[in-house]
Amino acid sequence: MDRFLVISSDCHAGLPPERYRDYLDPKYRPVFDQALPIQLEATRAAGKLFLVHDVNEAWRKGREQALTGAWDGDERNRVLDADGIAGEVIFPDGITEMNMPPFGAGLSLPTENVVPELQWAGARAHNRWIAELCQMAPERRAGVAVVPALWDVDEAVRELRAARAAGLRGALIPCAWGKLAPYHHPKYDPLWAAAQDLGLVLHFHSGSAAPIEDYFGPFPPPAGTAPLGPATAPVNGAGWSSGAVYWTSRTRGSSSGAGARARATAAAGPRPRRAAAGRRSRR
Repeated sequence: MDRFLVISSDCHAGLPPERYRDYLDPKYRPVFDQALPIQLEATRAAGKLFLVHDVNEAWRKGREQALTGAWDGDERNRVLDADGIAGEVIFPDGITEMNMPPFGAGLSLPTENVVPELQWAGARAHNRWIAELCQMAPERRAGVAVVPALWDVDEAVRELRAARAAGLRGALIPCAWGKLAPYHHPKYDPLWAAAQDLGLVLHFHSGSAAPIEDYFGPFPPPAGTAPLGPATAPVNGAGWSSGAVYWTSRTRGSSSGAGARARATAAAGPRPRRAAAGRRSRR
C-alpha cells in the first residue's frame, strides 16, 4: 500500500476570547475589557444572521473536548492524529467563531468600523500566541501571522520580520482593500520584497470583503428583507470577490511593470504529495 503525506492547508486556531488579554500590550487592556462584551454579542448576532448558529450548536454537542484543540496543543495533536493529518497551515478564526482575535483582527481584516491602532494591537496579540502554539510542534504546524498591511506598509514589514523571527511561516493580509490603496500601488513594494527576502508566504482567506457594502449592498440587510443564506451571505461570496480583486490587481500590475511585486502573494512553495485536500482540524 502506498503511503501518503497529508497536509491540511486550511486549519484554524484561536484562544477563548478573554485569554487574548494576556497577549495584548498592557496599554490596550482597558479598552479590550470594554470591547469584549460587544465583540461577543456581535459574534452571536453574526452566527444567527448567517444561519449557522443552530447548525453549529448541534454539531458541537459531544465534541466539546475535541474543539478545545482550537487552542490546546495536546488536544490539537490528538485530533490531527485521528484524522491522519501530518501537518497543517494555521489561520486565525473568523466572524462566526467566539475565538476570533480582538479589535477586528480576524480573517476578514475589515477596513471600516475599526480603529487601525487597535486592529494592529489585536493582530500582534494573536501573532504572539500562535507563535507559542506552533513552537510546541514546529515540525507539523505552520502558523500564519495576521498583518493588517493596508494601514501602514512600514509597520507591516516590521511585523513580517517579527513573525519570521518567531518561527511563523506566512502572513494573512486583507482580502480586499476597500477605499484604501490597491495592491498594485507601488507603496506596497517594500511588503512584497520583505516577504520574498524572509521566505514568508502571503495569504488571502475568504471572509467578509472590506467594505462588504461595496460588493453585496447594505449589510446587515434592511429590516423586512430576506435573511442571508448560503447562496447570499457575504462570507461565502467574498471567496470569489477576494480572488477577483487580487487577480485584477495582478493583471494591472503586469501591464504597468509591477507584476513582480505581487509574486510573493502567489508563491506557495513546494507542495508535498497528498492523497486529498486536508480537512480542518476542528470544523
